[in-house]
Amino acid sequence: MSENFKVFIGLLFFLLLTVETAFAYIDPGTVGVIYQVGYLVFYGIVGLFLFFFRPIKNLYLKITGKTLEEKPSEDKEEALSLTDANKENSKDSSTEK
Repeated sequence: MSENFKVFIGLLFFLLLTVETAFAYIDPGTVGVIYQVGYLVFYGIVGLFLFFFRPIKNLYLKITGKTLEEKPSEDKEEALSLTDANKENSKDSSTEK
């Protein structure tokens, strides 16, 4: 072993033997920054996954020759019928005046 490595090991051993209690304090601002970075990284990864998932899915469907069957949602049909009913009500109220 080299002389520098022996000195390094000796200093490391000395520092580990002289450990004392550390009176550390983490202020709320630091924790807030850590949370902000954490959720930004999380949502960034989710966004990248969703951004790249659609082209991969389309490529898979193109290669396999499959198509997506779009099922009409009951909520969409209900919403369309409600908007049609609202249009009819507004026409009736405008003709009554």
